[in-house]
Amino acid sequence: MQIQPPTQPDLAFRSSDWMQQFVNREHDQLCKRFLQIIDQLNTMQFTAVDPQAQHYIDSFIKSFLAIFTEQDFVISEQYAHRLIASNHVLMNLVAISGFRTTDAHLAIVMPQQNNLIKVLTLFNARCLTKMDRKVIFDLNPRAASIWYSHYACAYYGALQCKVGYENLREHFAFQHPQLEIPEQIQEAYFGSTYAGDNLDQLVKPIVNSTVRKGLAHLPPIINTPDKKKVALISGLWNPRTSVCRNYMEFIKALKGHYHLTLINLNDQANTDTSLFDDVRNVSRTNTGLDVSCVQNNDFQVVIFADIGMIDISILLANMRIAPIQMSFLGHSVSTFGAYIDYFVSGNEVEIKDHPEQNYSERLLLLPGMGVIHNKPIYTYKGLKKPTPTDAPILINALYWSQKINHRYVQVLAKLIERCDRQIKIRVFLGSSLSRANDRIPFIRDITEQLGESIEIMPPLEYEAYMTLIEQGDLTIDSHHFGGCNTISDSLFCRVPTVTWNSDKWYGRIGSAMLYRAGLHECAADTEEEFLTITARLVNDDAYRSEIRERILGLDLDSTIYATEDAKNFLKAIDYLIENHEQLQNDGSKEPIRI
Repeated sequence: MQIQPPTQPDLAFRSSDWMQQFVNREHDQLCKRFLQIIDQLNTMQFTAVDPQAQHYIDSFIKSFLAIFTEQDFVISEQYAHRLIASNHVLMNLVAISGFRTTDAHLAIVMPQQNNLIKVLTLFNARCLTKMDRKVIFDLNPRAASIWYSHYACAYYGALQCKVGYENLREHFAFQHPQLEIPEQIQEAYFGSTYAGDNLDQLVKPIVNSTVRKGLAHLPPIINTPDKKKVALISGLWNPRTSVCRNYMEFIKALKGHYHLTLINLNDQANTDTSLFDDVRNVSRTNTGLDVSCVQNNDFQVVIFADIGMIDISILLANMRIAPIQMSFLGHSVSTFGAYIDYFVSGNEVEIKDHPEQNYSERLLLLPGMGVIHNKPIYTYKGLKKPTPTDAPILINALYWSQKINHRYVQVLAKLIERCDRQIKIRVFLGSSLSRANDRIPFIRDITEQLGESIEIMPPLEYEAYMTLIEQGDLTIDSHHFGGCNTISDSLFCRVPTVTWNSDKWYGRIGSAMLYRAGLHECAADTEEEFLTITARLVNDDAYRSEIRERILGLDLDSTIYATEDAKNFLKAIDYLIENHEQLQNDGSKEPIRI
């Protein structure tokens, strides 16, 4: 019987034909076809599966695994790399299928001879099976490093379930002298932060080291610094992004005092070039990275806006482009060992005692929050009406999938139990699950844990997103990695908002905004406080209305959206240019306070 998904005749197959090819030892042809189908299914990005699509996925996974796990099925060198690299994609296809995990098939291949490629293809973040990673790396560190890189991609769609959360934390905690991260560098670099417990401090140095080895073939950067030349490196400099919204005022403060160059990592037409005297582009080519635009430069200062948000930013952060290199909080985590001299943050947000412990860079503490929030490009409509007593309380959860870890899901389950009335937690995932078919397994896992109290919102245009926020009764922040612009969005929509502090800037900025607005009672320091505050806002209509009325009466322009702190960034740049050499020589890690 020929099996094919709807509208995809090129994916048709017959299991009997594959079995005959196996008998005929046409193993390369089978590997090629398996990978063609896996790659094609990966491009389809299912948001739901109807019975016909489910039948196809079940049939493909069953037929593929039946042959793949045969002792006599031989994988040639030609296909070994690509099969290992399919680890994350295959994990999700199996999760969508009736098999759910590859554990049973791992049990089949484990006793086999020459089984490493099969094991590395099947051993993923959703497996209950445990293995000694050291044994894998001792056996073949190159293949194991490729596997490590692709296994790490699961953080987008697996941290919310217990097995995925524990496996990814174990994965990121693993160390081996021959571990490199040669592929998917952004995923390990970015994703390790969301697993918690400072695991990024273990992973990022490995990424940095691997990147530098890969860049060794490039000719050296030639820099002839001009003290009036400053460059901003960003792949997200357009008014819709949080990066541009947070740092536009800082760059405006430099305008007219310094010659400003944008090093653009994104060729999209919506890049805002209005503040810059010069615009240059770094891009990938068929042969590697084209850095000709910075090869010979005269920058005194290079500012990285969003290290880790785009993979090229990680590469450039591991190059010495200018004498002074600093990072904004675009992705608000230290690089832990890239060529970044200073990390810009805000005194209002960082922990009071030794905030430098969270950074490998010298911390540059500005007065204020370390960001200047621009107003959302949205007109507040005053849409919210009193919620009927027989209707559920709508709770906005404005965070992408990687911020929803299993511990936090358990806290949400406790919240549901504490609420005297029905709640509906609307999770706005944005486009965070728009690749590798993470979406269906993620939604199934979180729904199994939280039931009908959870609603996963589809990707939305900005106007629709903000309109739905307005209609919410309250907003709750994520933990341990909290929100920044999402908290701004919520307050702009005049919605009561609850935050939960952690010990890093990214888990404290939301509360800092509440403190500025005079809403201290909505900022929690512990899980118990978070549950108590949120449950009261759900259960007590009068209290919820009181908080909303207070937000309606706030002057947001003079608090959340105040811009006067921007001038301090100009002072900081002036200071660093005059004192950088001395600061480098003093060897201190004490924060520089402007």
